[in-house]
Amino acid sequence: MGFYIQLWEIALLIIAAAIVVVAVFMVKSLKNFNTTISRINKLLEENENQLNNIIKNSEQAISNTADLTGTAKVGIQKVDNIISGAAQPKSMGATAANAIINYSKYGFAAISVISGIINYRRRKKRKYIK
Repeated sequence: MGFYIQLWEIALLIIAAAIVVVAVFMVKSLKNFNTTISRINKLLEENENQLNNIIKNSEQAISNTADLTGTAKVGIQKVDNIISGAAQPKSMGATAANAIINYSKYGFAAISVISGIINYRRRKKRKYIK
C-alpha cells in the first residue's frame, strides 16, 4: 500500500499554512491598532477640553485688550491736548514756563533746607564720635 501525495496538495498545504500565519499577524496588528486608536481618542477628548478653556480665556484676553486700548486712546488724547496747548501762542507758553520756573524755585528751596538739616546732623554726629 503506497501513500502518494500530489503536487497540488502540497501547494494547498503551503497556502493554508501561509494564511494561518498571516491571520495570526493580522490579529496582533489589529490589537495594536485598536490600542493606538483608543489612545488617540483619549488625547482628542483631553485636547477638546483644553481648547474650550483656551477659547474662554481668549475671550477674556480680548476684552482686557479692548479695555487697555480704550485707556491708551484716552492717554493719547490727553498728550495731544498737552502738545496742542504747548503749540499755542508764545504768551501762553511763556506763562507756563514762568509757572514751571516758580515751582522749581520752591522745590530747590525745599531741597536746600533738607540738605542743610542733613549736614547739620552729620556735623553733630561727628562731634560725638570724636
